[in-house]
Amino acid sequence: GRLDAQPSLPILVPAVNLLALSAMWLDKVQAARRGRRIPEKALTRYALISGGPSVLIGAAIFRHKTRHKGLLATVAVATAAVYSLILSGVMGVA
Repeated sequence: GRLDAQPSLPILVPAVNLLALSAMWLDKVQAARRGRRIPEKALTRYALISGGPSVLIGAAIFRHKTRHKGLLATVAVATAAVYSLILSGVMGVA
């Protein structure tokens, strides 16, 4: 049979969340080393493609970006919007 080109949400959502959590950890490490950082735009983009919970959890676990209230608020709103769309079926589960 043919492989479906679009991954289903049960696979995509956990994968994106793992990437988002990894990005938060990596940014924390790079901040401590004064290395190359992950832009906040990238973290927001993770939220827009279902990784918001992990950005917020990463902020809490790693104590990272906790003073960036604008970023955290944006991620929270994006997360609520994305998961509302997912649950309402607008983003259809394959």
